[in-house]
Amino acid sequence: MTEWKSPTESSPNEFSAGSVHLWRIPLDQDDSATASARDLLTADENERYDRFKPAAIKRRFALARGGMRVILGRYLSSTPGSLEFRYGEQGKPSLAPEQNPAKLRFNLTHSHDLAILAVASDREVGVDVEHLRDNIEFEMLAARYFSPLEAEPLASLEGNELKRQFFRIWTAKEAYIKAIGQGLQIPLDQFDVAVGSEQQPNLLETRHAPEEQDRWSLHSFDCGDDYLGTLAIEKPASSPRFWLA
Repeated sequence: MTEWKSPTESSPNEFSAGSVHLWRIPLDQDDSATASARDLLTADENERYDRFKPAAIKRRFALARGGMRVILGRYLSSTPGSLEFRYGEQGKPSLAPEQNPAKLRFNLTHSHDLAILAVASDREVGVDVEHLRDNIEFEMLAARYFSPLEAEPLASLEGNELKRQFFRIWTAKEAYIKAIGQGLQIPLDQFDVAVGSEQQPNLLETRHAPEEQDRWSLHSFDCGDDYLGTLAIEKPASSPRFWLA
């Protein structure tokens, strides 16, 4: 069971090369919190906010981005609204080098009413969280996107066990893809993850790039009964610490 703790004022300072922190950001907050988060966003981010139509999507975007800015600002002793981001070819964000003497790496993911921010020191990182919904054709998606090694064991499962195992595999694959910054340029069936309910996931054969197999460690985590997540962190790295935003 993952234990999420409230941070102390010194928590972001307890950080060295190889450290990795996960922050849990609730996205079901009220209009006042959403307005405060919007005040931290840049003009470009507010334009993105305005383009969203459903009110829930707008709220979640503002709270996730605003929360990310507050947390990264704590690590860097910077004003949240002053942080500048750069984006890779596949959209993975990074901090402007002149604002990032600590060489922080980070990755943000959100699903439904929860966001998770992973922050690492001088290590690439990726994270994925998923809301455990039922309106999914699990076996069909597994056959389409998973490797045979991952998809075949799902055929013997059903109900809640099938759902949880599917999302354990899905989040592990997404976290890895996000960590390497390649998006869906790499088909999800071009690498294998071993995932069990009683063990941490493991990255197996990486057919698209064999050297990647030993570069990463994977860590699963839970956020209550309705969510599952996985962290991918570049080796060597310490065990993740879990904080409540």
